[in-house]
Amino acid sequence: MLISKSKGFSQEVRNIILLSIIVIIESIQFMIVVGCVYSYLPSPTPKYDLVLPYYHQHLRFERKILFYQVFVTATIFLQVIVLIIFRNAISSEQLARKLSKFLLSEIFVLFLIAIILFRMTTFGQSTVHTYLFYSILIFSGLMKFFWSFFWKIIKSLWEKSVYARMRIWGIHYFDFVVPPIIFLMLYIPNTVQAASVIFRQEKFHHMDDFMYPAWAYLKGGLPNIDVYSEYGMGVSMVIAEFSRMLGGLNYENFISALVWLASFYFIIYYFFLRVWFRDAFLATLGVLLAFKCVMFEKLSGTYVGDVLIWRYPSSSVIRYLFDGAFFLLLLLHNRYHKRWLLIFALVINGMAIFYFTDTGIYLLLAAYSYIFVMALASFQWGLIARNLGKTLVWLFGCLLLPWVTFISILWFFVKSQVLMKPFWSNLVERISYISSLGFSETPIYYSLEQRYFAAFWIALLIPLSYVFSLLIIGSSYFTKNLKLKDVLIIPICIYGLALYTHYVNNPAPTVYFGTCIPFVSIVCYWLNKLLAREKYCRRKKIRLVLVVLIVASLVTNQRFWMYPHLWGYAKSLFLDGTVAAKSDYSLDEEDINLISKLTDPKEKVCIVSSRPLAFLIPSNRSPFFYYTLFYPDDLNELNYGGPRILTINQLKMTLQQLENSGPKYVFIEKRYFIYYYEMYLKHYQTPVELIVLLSYFHNHYKIYSQGQYLLALERVN
Repeated sequence: MLISKSKGFSQEVRNIILLSIIVIIESIQFMIVVGCVYSYLPSPTPKYDLVLPYYHQHLRFERKILFYQVFVTATIFLQVIVLIIFRNAISSEQLARKLSKFLLSEIFVLFLIAIILFRMTTFGQSTVHTYLFYSILIFSGLMKFFWSFFWKIIKSLWEKSVYARMRIWGIHYFDFVVPPIIFLMLYIPNTVQAASVIFRQEKFHHMDDFMYPAWAYLKGGLPNIDVYSEYGMGVSMVIAEFSRMLGGLNYENFISALVWLASFYFIIYYFFLRVWFRDAFLATLGVLLAFKCVMFEKLSGTYVGDVLIWRYPSSSVIRYLFDGAFFLLLLLHNRYHKRWLLIFALVINGMAIFYFTDTGIYLLLAAYSYIFVMALASFQWGLIARNLGKTLVWLFGCLLLPWVTFISILWFFVKSQVLMKPFWSNLVERISYISSLGFSETPIYYSLEQRYFAAFWIALLIPLSYVFSLLIIGSSYFTKNLKLKDVLIIPICIYGLALYTHYVNNPAPTVYFGTCIPFVSIVCYWLNKLLAREKYCRRKKIRLVLVVLIVASLVTNQRFWMYPHLWGYAKSLFLDGTVAAKSDYSLDEEDINLISKLTDPKEKVCIVSSRPLAFLIPSNRSPFFYYTLFYPDDLNELNYGGPRILTINQLKMTLQQLENSGPKYVFIEKRYFIYYYEMYLKHYQTPVELIVLLSYFHNHYKIYSQGQYLLALERVN
């Protein structure tokens, strides 16, 4: 019963209170319906001729007084009606039970109406919001007559969803429902439109960080040997192989590969939470919360149309692809104490280092902390009383196994170059110039400076939650209250703190929620602890309510509907309102034919362009340069996006590569070779890093042929 018995209220008074609340809710709904009807009627024209011109701007008929009068009148009228109807049963406990159920139904319906009205008022009246609003109004009308029938359905679904479990292996229905839902929420049916959106926003600036080494790998090159791979060797290889399976590497298949890999990640993460907490609802809550934070959260100043996290692959879960499987194996080892589970976890750690160097190192810190804490706990509980020597050998082997795996994978791909210093310098180049040069793209106070206060406070909350959890669990160890099942929280916190350095170095609004997966795990852990004292049935109800709330927050999130999945209503939404097309980022055949005519298919082609892949992929040629030279910009405009090579040493290496290889033909954009060089000669306005390259080409090459955007230069000495 919604209102419990107490000495202060008689049954009659409690029923009157319930009826009064119901009447108020019904009057609000009636007022909303009247407002909808009047929205289709033209407003009277203000009498401008009777008012001074200064006050004309204040003249408008909003009917707000009418709606207020409708609400008050409907409230009094309905109260009289219900008292007449229920006058004989006003003291009945059975009436109170029925009124409580009816009131809960009406509160739920009013909540849905309020959410939709809030979204429509805040973000505008879209087609989807309109359909949802009128559907809920119709549902509200049906509920008033068939609420008993709806309650029977809800009760039946509740019993099946909460209490009915499959008898085989204790699998819950959610275990079959959540994985396909995850994929459908990520799947993009029209990747051409998605690629066009990203191109219009930034010309594939961040995507090319992965595409350039991936394309070189497919053409026989190796990341950090033949081309620079900023984030590690394996990530570009994995994306390249996935794209090959989808039909070949291009921007559309690249996005599809990211979607498949992210789907795999979130599904593994769901089962990690599912096994950890042994509760399907808490696992669903966690994965949906992670999904909302990573994919659809908008606490920054980024514009609404920016809904594709694939624009920033390095800030998506692609960066952390192996941590879900790693922690799942650690969890199973913590629970069942099988050594082979820890061995597999450490092997995956070695693969993660190869895949994404810095994230793999962060996982290594988590692995070492887990081994250290488990060893201490085992010593404290007297589990290492015998065979101390064998135990130490085992621990030493565990510490080496990730590195052995990493080196073995490297040897498989690069053979003896693993033993050479230049290879390792290339591998850690990005990390080294961040630490040695102090390179940072965004100041730490950026969120405050831009007045993104919610982003700032949540970004601050994430590391604080890690530190808090470490202090609590660490203190439990020293007070001998630490339970073995709680040990896992320590490597998760260590990993989260290490991972958060990515945000500290680059505290952009697109980055901090990309590091939230450990944070979500911590939230679920403490939520599980808080609910552990509740009775089983009550705990299940609370978790189901939380799942419903997170689902409601997703389906009422504008960014969720803007994402171009199957049910997204803004698949082709752009700031300029134009339609997406592949022609946005693809080129005509003239330049492609020029490259194909003058170069051999197995030859590395020297292209000096802000968009080298736009020419290399269609012509099926390998890239020549180790570094990509320039940031992308529009080929049709006289722009200069700036150098992508960061240091003087990188510029020297590029010139040395040209001098050592001496390519017969160089394909350079006309605006660089002609316009920018002339600007330098006449006005000294061309940037230094560009003029160094242009001087080399002017001194060693001459114009041989030309296409739409490119000049073909032939070497003369």
